Amino acid sequence: MAVHSVAQWTNGEVGLLMPRETEARPQAPLRVLELGTGVAAPYAGALLASLGALVVKLEPPDGDPSRHYPLDDRPLNGTSPLFRYLNVGKANATLTPARLQAAAGQWADVILDSRVRRDVEGFLTERAAAGEFKYASVTAWGFEQNDAGDIDDELIVQAQSGVMTLTGDSGGAPLRLPGFQSQFLAGAYTAAGVLASLREHGPRVIEVAWVTAIATGAEGSFQRSLSTGVVPPAAGAHPTASFPAGAFHCSDGFVVPGTVRHHDWEMQCLLYDQPDLVVDPRFATPAGRAKNHAELVARIQPWYSKHSRSEIFSQALGVGWACGMVLGAGDALTDAHLHNRQFFGPAFGTDGQWLAPARLARGLESYTRPTLNDHGADNAWFDRQIRTSE
Repeated sequence: MAVHSVAQWTNGEVGLLMPRETEARPQAPLRVLELGTGVAAPYAGALLASLGALVVKLEPPDGDPSRHYPLDDRPLNGTSPLFRYLNVGKANATLTPARLQAAAGQWADVILDSRVRRDVEGFLTERAAAGEFKYASVTAWGFEQNDAGDIDDELIVQAQSGVMTLTGDSGGAPLRLPGFQSQFLAGAYTAAGVLASLREHGPRVIEVAWVTAIATGAEGSFQRSLSTGVVPPAAGAHPTASFPAGAFHCSDGFVVPGTVRHHDWEMQCLLYDQPDLVVDPRFATPAGRAKNHAELVARIQPWYSKHSRSEIFSQALGVGWACGMVLGAGDALTDAHLHNRQFFGPAFGTDGQWLAPARLARGLESYTRPTLNDHGADNAWFDRQIRTSE
């Protein structure tokens, strides 16, 4: 999804997300003022920017917390990769009370925030209620709570959402999902909410909480609990609902077999060179395979152990069986499929950068790499934009 520079916007080279068209501003791009810091609100801003919106990040004078957030135990050398990923393709101006008041009153179509109600300037909620702009709040527990949450609250949010009890082995310790899953999901839902609000007479306020965003990852378990009263246990490495499933150890890592379709099991048995498993009453049905899964694993695991991930994947492709290789971060960086989609690549300078999960451009040849502007680099430009919007 193309992310364009401020220069391209001001020169009128692109305009993909343009909800309003007037004589004063023909084909003006959606104008998004990003007040939010951390992960969720900036990710919403990044998605809207990649769709063609003109996003201006009003960054606090001391910087967004993600600007200096380390992703491992090594000291940072410059700007955090997390900040770079979340903020390429945006203009950057320094947050001041005067600039915020002017931009909110004269420039913004949408405001992205990451604060709770008690910390938000009253004029923002008043003007949003009056329909002057769309106001989107994305916080850890909700707009009306006392604490907005920060980056390091990810583990707490996951623990409270219920998803951690569904990972790991049944009866074992709960496991957190890696990274900032609740915050990225909340950012995506916020961007979707903004887009939905652009319709005529659409909502004026969009409110998203990380805790409810991440809970959608366990919707099947919640539905089962509501409908049957039975709380499902953790699935572990081998979920039994459509067994064989989960991660199987092979000679150089792990693969994940798919057994959703009825004929998937038959194809597997042929590759295992154990056709008798197809008619064995213990394993002929999903329920039987789930009940006898320990015995079944003992029968089929040797086949996985003597083959590599690529060998299993190639054999699966040959017969139309869905089977995926479990890739680590290093593997994914060199994966041909992701490489051909230009999912990874240089975003600015010579640095490698994870790009947007989707892209929008007039053609692959016109795809433009995003750039990262320095803190406050666009102060003068943005102030001129506000004045010309009066």
